[in-house]
Amino acid sequence: MSQIKFFPTISEDLYSKLDVSFSRKFSFQDGDQKRDFEESAIDGIGDAKAIKLTDPSYKWDRTNCGLFLSLVVNIRNAKELFSSKNGVSYPTAKVGVGLVWKPDGSRVKNCIKLGEISALDEEVRLANDGIFIPDLNSNTGFSIVFFVSKPGAPDNQHFFGNKEGLVLGSFLAWRIIVSGIGSLFPVVLTSQIGGPLWRCHASLSRIEEDEFSNEDNIAVFINKEHPLYPFIDKDSPLYNKDLFKEVFSSALAFLIIQIKESCEGGKIDFSKSGEKGSVLVALKYFQDERGFAINSNSSELLASIKKYFEEDFN
Repeated sequence: MSQIKFFPTISEDLYSKLDVSFSRKFSFQDGDQKRDFEESAIDGIGDAKAIKLTDPSYKWDRTNCGLFLSLVVNIRNAKELFSSKNGVSYPTAKVGVGLVWKPDGSRVKNCIKLGEISALDEEVRLANDGIFIPDLNSNTGFSIVFFVSKPGAPDNQHFFGNKEGLVLGSFLAWRIIVSGIGSLFPVVLTSQIGGPLWRCHASLSRIEEDEFSNEDNIAVFINKEHPLYPFIDKDSPLYNKDLFKEVFSSALAFLIIQIKESCEGGKIDFSKSGEKGSVLVALKYFQDERGFAINSNSSELLASIKKYFEEDFN
């Protein structure tokens, strides 16, 4: 049940007028070196604010390693918050701006204050390059929140929320998708009525150079229109973990076999050096760090991938 507010809050229209934009970069610490993630949108899930983070070095372990966020928030029309017509705060008050994030399934919200706005501010730039996010083991939404950071002097014309800490508005800024299989492997959702549940695609010229995360090179396509799709969709009440593991272990084994068939002798030559983010570097990571028996026969390869899903992928 929604709460009734007895004071004006930031509407979608006012938020649009504020003209809020973001510049962000995620990174993680690898020994003495800080490595940047590559960010990309996720197509086919009906969420324009969903993003995926890719580590080109394949060294990030999301179960044991947190990440850092460098964030800049620009508010071009900050003075709209104090407008006598459609504003939400008294001219002598200050409005705080914070970042809030909450992993799916968690009861704990994490928050950090980014700065504050006064009636004298027209365009505001708020920056923080040291936000630490210790736990990213599930899909996580990040929201910008506005709150009363310093109460102002009331007047006789308005009844604004004026208690320190009072939330005036919260808006989802972006959402990181990490719990799905697509956070580790090149998975693309499609809609094909009557089509198979999954199929693989591999079109490679040189695996030392071809980009692993580019779906034009390699991909596992999952058909959302298939009757069994709800059973492998983690957001569905019909989700079946065992079927999920069986489907994706089989699909990935088949994809790796396709990649091997494009190589000389039907094997991956790990003595070669690959470019950052290449198919070769990714396969070496899955072999060395995840135990995939890449160059073994098909049965042993499949068994090694199933073992990974059983032990490490929950």
